[in-house]
Parts: sequence; structure tokens; C-alpha cells
Amino acid sequence: MDENSRFYVEASRDQSREYDSRVFWLSGGAIALSGAFLQSLVARDGGTALQGVPVLFCSWGLLITAIIVVMAGLQVSMQMCTRWVRFLELSDPGSGDRALKLATVVNVLNYSALALVVLGIGGIGWFVSLNLPA
Repeated sequence: MDENSRFYVEASRDQSREYDSRVFWLSGGAIALSGAFLQSLVARDGGTALQGVPVLFCSWGLLITAIIVVMAGLQVSMQMCTRWVRFLELSDPGSGDRALKLATVVNVLNYSALALVVLGIGGIGWFVSLNLPA
């Protein structure tokens, strides 16, 4: 495999890891911050006046699902890079087609994870707005 091909595969691998890491930490951070907010609300009034708790639980579910989707995307991305390496080294000519199919799966997983994070954070924002002191 020539130097340009090696650089392409390495850059693709690094970019995938960076994206997955950002989505993972964003989801985890949103869960942690909302947990801290919930704790302060419960300490304030004993949790008796909390509104929109199902929205919070749904948001947490969306964020946890985003983390799972990111982990699945990372695995598929690693398989895709392996197929590209095989294709570029000409050891398996059919790997190029499989790598393209895996690239499509990776894109779908990445966009899905991003949508789940946006929906999850939006739900947490809604929960916070319902429970802000008047």
C-alpha cells in the first residue's frame, strides 16, 4: 500500500474515532448534567412538584441509545477501514464493494446517533424549562 493510501485509511480511522468520542462524551455529559439538575430540584422541594419526569426518562433513553449506536458505528467503521486496507493492498479485490456498503452503514449510524443526541438534549431542555422556579 502506498503512502497516500495509508494516509487516507489512517485519517479515516482517526476521524471516525474523534466523531464517535465526541458523541459519546456529549451524551454522557448531558446525562450527568441532567442528573445533577434533578438532584438539585429534589433537594429544593423534595421532588414533589417535578413535572415532565417521563420526558426526562425518555431523553435519558435516547442518549443511552445514542451511546450504543456510536459503539456499533465504531465497530462497523473499523471493519470498513480493514476492508479498505485489503482493497488498497490488492489482496482482496472484492473488499472495495464491501467497504462502500459498510461506509453507508457507518453514515446511517452516525446520523442516527447525532439525531438521538439532539432529541435527547432537547428533551432535557424541555424538562428543565418545565421545572425552573417561577
